[in-house]
Parts: sequence; C-alpha cells; structure tokens
Amino acid sequence: ERANRINSYTTPWEAPKDADGIENVIEKERSGGLSIACVGDELLLKSEETSHAVLCIYTMMGHVVFLDNEEFGPSGHKRISISHLPKGVYVARLSDEEGNKCATKFTR
Repeated sequence: ERANRINSYTTPWEAPKDADGIENVIEKERSGGLSIACVGDELLLKSEETSHAVLCIYTMMGHVVFLDNEEFGPSGHKRISISHLPKGVYVARLSDEEGNKCATKFTR
C-alpha cells in the first residue's frame, strides 16, 4: 500500500477580507491564462487568452454535477453561481481548446 499523498485538493484555503469587508479574490490555481477561485456562493473564472472554456464540476466521487461551455466577455471574467448545489465537497475544472486546465476544490 502507498502512503496517503498530500495534494492541492487537501490544502485548506480561505479568501482574506480587505478593509471594507469585501472578500479579495485570490486565484486558487492558474494555467495557460485560465484561473478559477471560489468565493462565497460563486465560482470566479478568468481567461486571459481564450474567449471560451468548458467548466465541469464534480463531486468527490467523480460524478459530474455541472458541465457547460462558458463564454468570456471583453474583460475575460465570468461569475458562476453555485448556490443550487447541495451541501458537500466539489472539484471545479476549467479547460480550453489548447489543453490548458485549472481546478479548485470547494465546499458548499
């Protein structure tokens, strides 16, 4: 048997608050111009190099609970509500046509 491995999905992460009490966005993971972070009941997506990417949200058992093509406007930012998901632990993965991928684990 192999020993348990620590990876980015097991690392706790909390968004800090600024002086106004508004949560700052800190990118959890970044790859090829794509980034994704979870703040409150939203996923914050960013694409610097492409106008669209695929967002997939999985349960920790690997079941797909959300799959959609996301279009990015001129700002390259997009907000996705996750308030419809039942309470639990999820992995969100963003990928583009060039094979760039980024992911983050979040709890709801």
